[in-house]
Amino acid sequence: MFNSASIVLIIDRDRFSSANISNDLRKLGLARNTVCLKSALDALAYLEKQLTCGYPFPEFIFYSPHRSDLNQAEFMELYRIKFSDRYNSKVILIQKKSDERSGRRLFEDSLIQGELRKPLSSGQLLRIFQKEMKERVPR
Repeated sequence: MFNSASIVLIIDRDRFSSANISNDLRKLGLARNTVCLKSALDALAYLEKQLTCGYPFPEFIFYSPHRSDLNQAEFMELYRIKFSDRYNSKVILIQKKSDERSGRRLFEDSLIQGELRKPLSSGQLLRIFQKEMKERVPR
């Protein structure tokens, strides 16, 4: 049905949430591998190692900025400086249901491909990947 992403990086302090996203992605066949990290700084270090060692880079990055060690602007700026010229990972923001649209300005950033609200459902994940697969098909 889909060409599953080889690696999906999930950055979320909430271990239960990241485990659920990881499980759903693999169960639905949307990702072959998932990497779950608790902090944006750990994620940037992981990405730097991928770059340095020539390992596969994540196709999708699910980023929950809630209670993160870096705010959205800081994370996106560091990602842009270090990686965006070599890789085109799709960044998906994960917001708490109660959050205001604090990422609105950044959501319009070309690196951010979407926004999801917790609690996430399998249907939300399928829509993100269906949209991506449609964009890959030449017209």
